[in-house]
Amino acid sequence: YILFAGPVEKDFEWTEEGLQGAHRFLKRLWGFFHENLERLRDLQYTREELSRVEGGARDVRKKAHQTLKKYLQDMEELSFNTAIAGIMELLNTLQDFKPETQADYKVLKEALELILFMLYPITPHICEELWNKLGNQRLMVFYTFPQPDPEALKEEEVEIAVQVNGKLKAIVKVPIDAQEDAVKSIALAQEKVAKALENKKLQKVVYVKNKLINLVVGDG
Repeated sequence: YILFAGPVEKDFEWTEEGLQGAHRFLKRLWGFFHENLERLRDLQYTREELSRVEGGARDVRKKAHQTLKKYLQDMEELSFNTAIAGIMELLNTLQDFKPETQADYKVLKEALELILFMLYPITPHICEELWNKLGNQRLMVFYTFPQPDPEALKEEEVEIAVQVNGKLKAIVKVPIDAQEDAVKSIALAQEKVAKALENKKLQKVVYVKNKLINLVVGDG
């Protein structure tokens, strides 16, 4: 509760409500673990196989490793409150996730184990208990702290600017390294772009991969 209340350099007022909020989070974590325990206990996985998951499971795994990366930065900077806030947000994501396949449950188990590692410096006793319930025999303290998986953090899409005669008309998401024709089609489908091209003639397309596309137009 104290670590989550605010920046370490700031004073804060102790409240029963704040203490209860921290307790509710730990109860929610405990309950979510036990809801999935039968499916997760003794389930084995490797990072290599998890790097091949698709769809919602891939998004969840990306969120987990983004959270871990941010957590490590926050802890280095003694920003404990934002580190804990990130863990809470990740738990929300996991509770919204609806695993169906064994691969989905492996992603869920990895994410929950990452939460335990991140919470370990703060609530070690609860983390050790849940770690053991997941089927791990050795104490967490004997394991190397995990690092973010670069494969999980890879971006599949990028936001690029759509300009008409150098003026910004839209921001769109496209696949990384998308070809000009594909990006042009997406750009032309944007409402503001279509309006800017009314009664105009497309004279030239300037495409800078993964950054912008500029449609140069003149009078039709």
